[in-house]
Amino acid sequence: MVGGTGNRRILTRLMPTDTPRPGVRRHLEKVAIMVTSIILMNVERALVNAVAEQLADRSEISEVYSVSGTYDLVAIVRVPCNDDLATLVTEHLTQVDGIIHTETMLAFRAYSRHDLEEMFAIGV
Repeated sequence: MVGGTGNRRILTRLMPTDTPRPGVRRHLEKVAIMVTSIILMNVERALVNAVAEQLADRSEISEVYSVSGTYDLVAIVRVPCNDDLATLVTEHLTQVDGIIHTETMLAFRAYSRHDLEEMFAIGV
């Protein structure tokens, strides 16, 4: 299961509430499971740079690209659960002046040369 309460159940199994070191639970919550999504956006032409900078300042958004083609901006979002993604899209992005339309896609898997090199470096 991706996101939602399923992630919390998995994290609970991985991190019992009596974890001896206080920082361990917070650290594992940050790295254990993340929902990655790609948000495609149509933006008013005069506001593309301002919107991109405003989005890049949000902690949930790791990258913002201005692109050619049908869309003006692409944002890469990484959040702990689907509820956080829903809040970002339906509450925060709707407050950004200049965004005309969004299309949100959930990522299932990442296929990256960087990930493959890291995997082989640790002998997996």
